[in-house]
Amino acid sequence: MKNTHMQKTHQNDRNSTNSTNNRNNRRAQSFEERGGLPSTLRGVTGQGGTALIAIVLALALFSGMAGLSALGADDFTGNPAAQIEGAPIEGVWEGKLVVGKSALSLVFNVFKTNQNGGYDATMDSPDQGAKGIPVSKITVIGTRVLLEVKAVNGSYSGELSADGTRMVGQWQQSGMSLPLQLEKKPPLPEGKREQEQALTDKAAHQGAAPSSDSPYDEIEVRFPSLNIEFDAPDSQAPSGSHATVQDGTTRAGATQAGTAPVILAGTLTIPRGQGDGPFPAVVLVSGSGLQNRDEEIMGHTPFKAIADYLAQRGIAVLRYDDRGFGQSTGDASAATTFDFTRDACGALEFLAKTDGIDAKRLGVIGHSEGGIVAAIIAAQQGQDLPKVSFIVMLAGPGVRGDELLLEQARAIAKASGVTIEQTEMATALNSKLYSIAIKETSIESRRQEIFELLKKEAPELESQAEGIAAQVLSPWVVQFLKLDPADYLRNITIPVLALNGTKDLQVPAASNLPAVDEALKEAGNTHYRLVALDGLNHLFQHAKTGLPNEYAQLQEDFAPEALALMGDWIRAVVDAR
Repeated sequence: MKNTHMQKTHQNDRNSTNSTNNRNNRRAQSFEERGGLPSTLRGVTGQGGTALIAIVLALALFSGMAGLSALGADDFTGNPAAQIEGAPIEGVWEGKLVVGKSALSLVFNVFKTNQNGGYDATMDSPDQGAKGIPVSKITVIGTRVLLEVKAVNGSYSGELSADGTRMVGQWQQSGMSLPLQLEKKPPLPEGKREQEQALTDKAAHQGAAPSSDSPYDEIEVRFPSLNIEFDAPDSQAPSGSHATVQDGTTRAGATQAGTAPVILAGTLTIPRGQGDGPFPAVVLVSGSGLQNRDEEIMGHTPFKAIADYLAQRGIAVLRYDDRGFGQSTGDASAATTFDFTRDACGALEFLAKTDGIDAKRLGVIGHSEGGIVAAIIAAQQGQDLPKVSFIVMLAGPGVRGDELLLEQARAIAKASGVTIEQTEMATALNSKLYSIAIKETSIESRRQEIFELLKKEAPELESQAEGIAAQVLSPWVVQFLKLDPADYLRNITIPVLALNGTKDLQVPAASNLPAVDEALKEAGNTHYRLVALDGLNHLFQHAKTGLPNEYAQLQEDFAPEALALMGDWIRAVVDAR
């Protein structure tokens, strides 16, 4: 039964041209993603992920940044919810987390909820394009303030200055503690406030060109994640067996008593004025961390730009909020790459049943971790999964997770000016942590092994061992560390386009494109193209350094040449079918 477009909300009147603003050395010789401070906010950042928390922490330690004393949650006794008393803290508070040459802005918006002194608050990470993250608990005792942000497993504890304009304290997250001084922003007059909002709205729609002749329609849609299992690649399945992947996560689709199905909310962009269809279509799959349907990162909306461009090339696009984020339901805290693959499969099935969409010309465009999702789906052709006729890997990893994270950390550290000695110390420690994380032993056994490792080799981190162990042993990290995209790429024979930027420090092109090339050759695939785009970073922006802290400083959402290359390639593939 075909889905009909029941929830049309608006017509988009923009013009896309204006809106797009080791495993071994042999691989590297045969062919010319994740990091840094932004990775500290899993669930907020996107391109980074929690797996680098320990790396950031180690680099901070060796740079003399960690181990500072701090007020913590334990300093606030009693019932935090009842301790809404002390100095007034209403207002907008801004500060910067600094590690080496990297800096990340944080903003807390605190407002009163009643006349009895109650507060509510949200947190923003402007450099990462994250806004309105709920502050779960606010505790004020005298001049001491504690703001807990459960969504990112973090908290801020500080001391309010006598004049009430400054807080000095620590940001603590997943075992890491960094100094953070917050300054209270003076309130704007009403007129100025409205003017600032207007400028913010204008910036949010930068590049939009109003047109009375809209090139496409946008339809708000909802669809369920698919409750499916994936066959393990040969390298993960026991000898002589046909096994399904056991990733230890709760399956979507209410597979456990009392568990509600995951419902994804998204936007379907349908070409208009380009014939009656049916149209070829793609699903956009975001990278690590929770993002909205536009894959909004540090003020940029790459998926919005891609949807805008492709729709004007006659290609329908479905993009959606990640599970547990935006308008999508579900809990991402224990989800792994395979759960996000189930969500993408749900999107494909929805497209296949939607009126006006050609079910025989469907594809997946995955960015970063989303590239792995695309490969997993493509490798499962012939099973109980929606069929795809092509995939596009945008900065998609080609090497195993643990190798990628170590390589990424080295690249970012080097570009950030961290010394070779400091980098190698951090790399050695994290390599051992990752080796422990993927062992086939109990979680408690691995926890104890991590405690012993830190006590022996990094005693300065002993006080943060609990947080480090929790992070490294989280379901997503453990699964990602041992996930090798090559295991799936070796089974793909449909057309593949893999793009990387030469200044991508999170998924370096010099090692990942050759790995993709090698695996597709093993598959006997003769319909693929690999391109290293000169000067582009992980977000496909023209960059100077490629560092994550540069993303927000750049005006471009997605390089025009990358859009054109992708659009030309997809049109050639779908037109040939």
